Amino acid sequence: MEPYCTDPEELMSAARNTLFTALACLSAAAASLTAPASAQSPAEASAPASAATTTATGLRAASNALYENWAGYQVAAKNPTQARGSWTVPKASWPGRDGYSNMWVGLGGGNRAQGQLIQAGTEHDSKCVALRAGKCSKWKNDYYLWVETFPQRSQERITNLPVSPGDPVRVAVRWSARDSRAYFTLCNERLQRCVVTSRATSAPKGVAEFVLERPSRADGRPLALANTGTVSFRQLSVTDASGTRVPKKMAHTRILMFNGNLLASPGAWSASGNGFPVTFKRAA
Repeated sequence: MEPYCTDPEELMSAARNTLFTALACLSAAAASLTAPASAQSPAEASAPASAATTTATGLRAASNALYENWAGYQVAAKNPTQARGSWTVPKASWPGRDGYSNMWVGLGGGNRAQGQLIQAGTEHDSKCVALRAGKCSKWKNDYYLWVETFPQRSQERITNLPVSPGDPVRVAVRWSARDSRAYFTLCNERLQRCVVTSRATSAPKGVAEFVLERPSRADGRPLALANTGTVSFRQLSVTDASGTRVPKKMAHTRILMFNGNLLASPGAWSASGNGFPVTFKRAA
């Protein structure tokens, strides 16, 4: 699922009375990091990202980017081969309309420059199933594990390992150049069970991600974001040509989910540099 960036002209119209916000997005868009050229979900977009700067400590300071459907961090990685992470499956609340969200770790960007986007994570959706007097009186939540190799294949649901709100999960995605396959490991630690699966795919390049996402319709437009409160990514690591590192110590971009309104925002890195929170703000 590729990033869907707010179009600068569309954003200027949406944020006409918020000069700071409009200027921020226009500045970010000027850096023109190109998103995937084709997509099932979401649609084609130009993903803005400004260049990172080096701090006095030698670490790379985060730049900011505004995407309509992603919130989290993207890190620069030379020939990335693995991304790992843990989190607790959040409870999805109905946000006044059908809401959808997922959390994932990934390698690559799903475009020509960044290769295949190899990703795996958890889905948490909340849908209205009964109306009374024109208002939702009952809703149903859906939770599951999934893998994806974008744009080659869309999201594939894992059917032999269930998850529920409160379950601690571990997820790893690995690229093997030896056999040109992506390997996925998804574990439900409450059940003490894991699923390992693989897909033939081309190589990811250049980046790794840790993201809260709102999925998209068939036409590529993002759906409303389910309310998951504040979720926390933990025990994050990336392996590339330089070895295995925590993401804070790599050049990284902070991604805010923004469509004229701030929908979700990532917080600061943990002291260890291997985790961060993401907070729901609004559905759309």
